[in-house]
Amino acid sequence: MKKILICVLLFTVVFSGAVFAKNNIAVGLAATFSMPFEGGGEPGVIGLLKLPALPIMFGFGGTLGENTNFYIKADWWLYQGNLTGPVGIYAGLGAYVLISENFEIGGRIPIGVYFFPLDFLEVFLEPSIAVGVGNIGGDIDFPTFGFMGELGVRFWF
Repeated sequence: MKKILICVLLFTVVFSGAVFAKNNIAVGLAATFSMPFEGGGEPGVIGLLKLPALPIMFGFGGTLGENTNFYIKADWWLYQGNLTGPVGIYAGLGAYVLISENFEIGGRIPIGVYFFPLDFLEVFLEPSIAVGVGNIGGDIDFPTFGFMGELGVRFWF
């Protein structure tokens, strides 16, 4: 037990030092759109988080309305490059969980274009193609295909 506690404390110290390094953490907010997933097709909102110790952009969001849903996503940016000046592009692989009337899990391929009007402010557009397994717990739908998209801002600290 003592060894586990020491390892957790050591990890916390190492990780917390990186959290406060400049331009290593991002938080954001984006408008979302999707089709034709179960419970999708309505605009929504997603909160975004990028931690410095992980190469993954996390998202937590959903829609309210006729087809209320909640979803979580995690995208690993495999490529990130500069197009011109403050404009860049990224592409990666990701996973998502969608909770609505049904439960769906799957993978996604995000491709984003971003622009930094200020050194800490990023404006982005991220369409992605997704393939998943839907209606888990009932008559399973496989494969499910869909389109997800985000338009928003991220603040880098």
